[in-house]
Amino acid sequence: MSTAAIALLAAVAALLTTVAIGLTVLRARRDSRRQLTAGLLEIDSRMDSLALELGAAVERVREDALRARTIESLGGALDPDEVLARCAEAASALHGVTGAIADIELDGESLVASAGLAVRATGSVSGPPGHEPVRAIGVSYHYAAEATGVDLLRAAIAVPLETEGRRVGFLTVFGRGEEPPVTGNDFATLEAIARHTGTALQQARERTATRSDRQTDALTGLRNRLALHETLALEVARAHRHGRPLTLCLLDIDDFRRVNDSVGHAEADGVLTEVATLLSEAIAPEHTAYRCGGDEFAVIMPAARRIDGEALCARLQGSLGRTAGSPAAGVRVSAGLAELKPDDDGVSLFERADRMLQRGNEGAGTAA
Repeated sequence: MSTAAIALLAAVAALLTTVAIGLTVLRARRDSRRQLTAGLLEIDSRMDSLALELGAAVERVREDALRARTIESLGGALDPDEVLARCAEAASALHGVTGAIADIELDGESLVASAGLAVRATGSVSGPPGHEPVRAIGVSYHYAAEATGVDLLRAAIAVPLETEGRRVGFLTVFGRGEEPPVTGNDFATLEAIARHTGTALQQARERTATRSDRQTDALTGLRNRLALHETLALEVARAHRHGRPLTLCLLDIDDFRRVNDSVGHAEADGVLTEVATLLSEAIAPEHTAYRCGGDEFAVIMPAARRIDGEALCARLQGSLGRTAGSPAAGVRVSAGLAELKPDDDGVSLFERADRMLQRGNEGAGTAA
């Protein structure tokens, strides 16, 4: 074989060796890239899972904190109706709960509050015969074959509401699944809400009893200005919560300064007492009369419209017209009426009624 042929074969062998090495390197790099890509995809998947788990954990912490704040806020409620409203709202926020009802019988009055339900609440469940103490009551709802739909309530759990060791009602939560709406930690939270509600109800009753002594007008026996503004704030919140009307009526005695100057303070006090008595007789049982100070009076009228306030003023003036021989004979009153608006609070409602009272004194009308 010639030297040239040998050189050619050597060159070809070297080329083949180089190509083989190159192919091996490329294959190694390709495999490495595949492994790297697979590793990055796995890391990305794990990061997504961790992000979802972290988000769920943060949401659980947020919900737990919200429930804790809601439970704590029960103690700040001013009256039993507001306590029940907050109780129902806290219970309806539990995982798996569609809605909640809190209903009690307290001091001869039935109170009901609901949250999360499309229908108006009228009550929930009752305990077993004999009133034995129970921890909870489970309810399963079954419907006729033609009653279908995803919105049907399927199950409920009720826990007792107690004050001073006495059961006064139940807190009931509803769900759309066949299983109980709350279990485990959520059931423990429901019981905690019920316990705090019982304590808050008792505190609300005690505050009411304490306030009554310092909120009564000594002369007329009516509740005073302090009681008026506290009760008005509560009634406004209650009316907004339940979507019902509310009217405030303010009244004062025409030319009372002249009456005072002509008959003296003792007789003027008799006029105030007589007007207070007639006002108390003229109002409905669910309405409350107040003496704001001086010759001014007020009536808070829940579930009443402006026309009901006008009828009250007419009844009072008619009664005053039949008081011949009494200190209030010949007395006339002016009135200012304001019916609750969607954006009203207690202050704005009072101010509107007061403006109308001033206009009434000037002969410009009595209603707002």
